[in-house]
Amino acid sequence: MEKSDESKKLIELRESTGLSEVELVAIVDKAIENYSGGISNLCTAIGILFLCRSLGWRAVRLMFSNRTYRNSQKIMGIQFKDYCEEEGKLARKSVVLDIVKKFHNFWDVVNGAEFVKDKAKKRDLV
Repeated sequence: MEKSDESKKLIELRESTGLSEVELVAIVDKAIENYSGGISNLCTAIGILFLCRSLGWRAVRLMFSNRTYRNSQKIMGIQFKDYCEEEGKLARKSVVLDIVKKFHNFWDVVNGAEFVKDKAKKRDLV
């Protein structure tokens, strides 16, 4: 039986990400086991990890404040850039990453030295 085009795309996407499902689940399970605090912070950290896996850590780094990003790494017990690709398979969906790549220095934007004028677009994925 031949796999559907959608199934083939999912397999390609899974193979192109830096983390395997086993590694991802192990990181999440360990974070849940070790975490104490507000559930929303844990959920944010897990969500950021999943976004990093698909979009890459650079795109996600631009979507969240320095504090949220660092806190999420602490909760997950990892540095996202050590486990996820710089630009993931779906990085093209990040409007802000496109803007930064064309007109700005990535780290200057992250550190606030350069400001992306349309803040609403900063968090847009599509």
